[in-house]
Amino acid sequence: MAQWWLRLRGLVVRDRSTREGRHGGRGTGKPAGKAPGLGEVARTDRPLTWAVGLGVVLLVLHLFLFPPVPRLETDFPEAGQVAEREIRAEFPFEVPLPAHDIQMQENQIVLEVPPVLRKIQPGLAQRGDARMENMLIALGAALTDTVATLDEKIGLLSLQLPTVRQEEIPRLLATSEPDSLVSWIRQAWTHVVGVGVVDRLPAVGTYDQVVILTENTEKLRGRNEIIVQANLADALVPKLANLGMGPEEATHVASVMRPFISPNHTYDPDETKRRQGDARDQVAKVKRYLTGERIIDEGVLVSEQDVVILDHLREQLLARGGGDD
Repeated sequence: MAQWWLRLRGLVVRDRSTREGRHGGRGTGKPAGKAPGLGEVARTDRPLTWAVGLGVVLLVLHLFLFPPVPRLETDFPEAGQVAEREIRAEFPFEVPLPAHDIQMQENQIVLEVPPVLRKIQPGLAQRGDARMENMLIALGAALTDTVATLDEKIGLLSLQLPTVRQEEIPRLLATSEPDSLVSWIRQAWTHVVGVGVVDRLPAVGTYDQVVILTENTEKLRGRNEIIVQANLADALVPKLANLGMGPEEATHVASVMRPFISPNHTYDPDETKRRQGDARDQVAKVKRYLTGERIIDEGVLVSEQDVVILDHLREQLLARGGGDD
């Protein structure tokens, strides 16, 4: 900008010298005492007018493109000192977050991601249901058989229901409600399958929902709204008790039923990990401050993290022409 003013000053000085020479009558052939005409004065003042106008235009353009930046204070307190003034952001800027804080946030958000469950295709689910149907048919036939002895019934059911321990079969046959047992078992089974049974869920996590995927839909359900296969007995006992079965008998029947109930949902670890990775990528790596946002209050003890923020602010201030003289 100084160079433009020097050029402008040179133009003015040269123009003034030229006009003085002309007005003095030297080399003009005109009498020295004769005043120049108006047209001649206008012609001699024209370069000066253009030079001044050009200077004004350049000055305005410079101020528009490069507005003056006020000096900004960069004298900030150190760690352990008490801030003597309130410090606010003079302009928007970013500060990288500590790696430890980022990692902790990533670990926390991964635990909160709902696990993904896929609904088992109807054909596969029906094959699992067939095992329970066969058990109910065999048990119903034994309960209504008035010809075979108890030992014969136990032997036959042992062959038909290999997953049931032989010592459990007499307890089933000794039920106090033989006419209702098969119906109660069916109702309890229908209830848990209707709620939804999943083969497993992640053991670690703070999630309170699960994602249910089908071929065309995706829904969120509460974690407690679906039954893990390992916890089937806990869901069956209350249902059997509500139907009229005693607590001890309900516990025994639930343990017998459990191996015959197949899950109708399966946990998808790959899709769950993909979504956990997406959630981890969304964790903020920087802290963004807005213009005027408070950084440190007056009278507050400055911490190490405060110093990191102030150091970044100082760098930004110096880059913008701030700093103390």
